[in-house]
Amino acid sequence: MEWMGLTQDFSTHYEAYSRTEVITNAIANDSFQASLKLRDNRSLVDIETSKPIFAQDSDNKLSNAIHFNYDKIPYYSLDTSTVETDTDDPFEQNRYFKLELESPDFAFAHDLYPIVLNKVALATDKEEVVEGTSIIKIKSLTVYSPYTPEVKAISLDYTASVEIDLQASQSEQEPSKIFQLHPFGYADILSLNQDKQYYLLPNYHEEGTLYIGIRNLQPPQNISI
Repeated sequence: MEWMGLTQDFSTHYEAYSRTEVITNAIANDSFQASLKLRDNRSLVDIETSKPIFAQDSDNKLSNAIHFNYDKIPYYSLDTSTVETDTDDPFEQNRYFKLELESPDFAFAHDLYPIVLNKVALATDKEEVVEGTSIIKIKSLTVYSPYTPEVKAISLDYTASVEIDLQASQSEQEPSKIFQLHPFGYADILSLNQDKQYYLLPNYHEEGTLYIGIRNLQPPQNISI
């Protein structure tokens, strides 16, 4: 996922919010966390615990790109029984993934912005906070507008696997089958078995085969050789 318009550091960007005690905990680059959920037939299933949605570079500055890795997603398996919904609205689909912001509770603090502005504007010269040996006057704080998350690009890569037991009883409704490609078509590997001996690749017993092609012969015309 690639973000747009990121500041360099959230702790500086939201400093006035914590200095004025509008929020109790200082904001860091990893404070904003989201969880991945699976929506399956109106049921919402948690895939994994919350993860930071912003990454840092080697200089501890915010990076525009972040990679989320999810391995062996629980409760998710191939389902061919559902009929695809004819709509462009993803929320009308039977199954979809949802990335939901979990923390902090005030999200990106858009509702708190006017409160912080008002506190800084009305602060007196005597209002100050002490940090170590430094004294910071509330009136001198810069109040930045809350970051509004904008996504520039999203890409998705995945791998999937399926197990097919050829020794088990099979039906026409099996969601996964193995087919062999032949010169003049294809065939289900189960229909070619000989005493339950299955071959992944075509197994031709003939020592050789001769194919003769006739040009300009149209059915139902006959030809004598």
